[in-house]
Amino acid sequence: AVIRKLLGTDLNLKEYTDIVAIGTVADVVPMSFINRALVKAGLEQLNSKTRVGIKSLFSVTSLDKDINSQDIGYIIGPRINAAGRLEDARKSVKLLITKDEIEAKFIANDLENLNRKRQKLTDLALREAEKMIEKEILNNVIVLGKENWHAGVVGIVAGRLTEKYKIPSLILSINNGKAVGSARSVPKVNIYKALDKCKDLFIKFGGHSTAAGLSIKTENINTLKLKLEKAIEDIAEDKPWSIKEIDMELPLDYWNKEKVNQLKTLEPFGEKNPIPKFIGRNLRIDYFTNPTRNFIVFTLKDKDGKIFTGKNWKGNELLNRLSVGMVIDIVYTPEIYCYKGIESIEFLIDDIKIIQ
Repeated sequence: AVIRKLLGTDLNLKEYTDIVAIGTVADVVPMSFINRALVKAGLEQLNSKTRVGIKSLFSVTSLDKDINSQDIGYIIGPRINAAGRLEDARKSVKLLITKDEIEAKFIANDLENLNRKRQKLTDLALREAEKMIEKEILNNVIVLGKENWHAGVVGIVAGRLTEKYKIPSLILSINNGKAVGSARSVPKVNIYKALDKCKDLFIKFGGHSTAAGLSIKTENINTLKLKLEKAIEDIAEDKPWSIKEIDMELPLDYWNKEKVNQLKTLEPFGEKNPIPKFIGRNLRIDYFTNPTRNFIVFTLKDKDGKIFTGKNWKGNELLNRLSVGMVIDIVYTPEIYCYKGIESIEFLIDDIKIIQ
């Protein structure tokens, strides 16, 4: 009622909260009090599966549980965004507004295929970018461009590189003397301010403190790299630039179902209300496998010989670094996993530090 009054409308807004939830989470909007309330209502609407297109998207992605905000961010959002990245965003709009089940199934399958194509293009560009980085001396920013990189995935590549190397990244797709690029940054470097100091080189640019987009003539890329390095040096806060906030250190055997469920009272999670993260120390890798692309399942053993299951979605970055028998510290979030009606506690691993 309050929102209807603020907007000056008599529409029944409840039926649109599922779309509001997707947009809020996928576009990393701060989870303020009112946004949390809207996302919570939207998740209830999503899980009711009343929207034909969402129901089809759930089916094609094999989502057979009540979803949370993380599922929007990692599963629903990327598929909806895939259309705009590679083809036409109107395809996703049609999915959300159609009342025809056959059309919804067709579009949902198309979005799934586009997302797989987006993943392949991202992986290709990421591998090529890594090879280019091997030949460079990294200072305080990564600036890379190539002609065969798809403009729709450069932002994702920039984000992956920033996460790995802990410095800002600018990745450019070059075509006919012009480059379109996306930048991603770290907490203590306002990338918009840094790029603003180089704006005389751009055809256009825009963004905010952690992400930006731009277009530039190819002949100006090398000049941009030099100016951007200086600009970041001038505006950046004290190092370390990239920090990971941890809530507390807790051994894995601390958790039971009741304690994990208590964390759900803090949902929905998102920007400015991050999912809780904990540190578990001195865990030996007893076994690990890579069942699907970019996904690792671990069996971890603590000092008392207790066995735990961990999962990580950054498999390609970790596979060459890890081996059975290693002792590691992990940054993790506990979750309740249900398989064939049987519940167990598993640990979603956000980061790993090799101890020995």
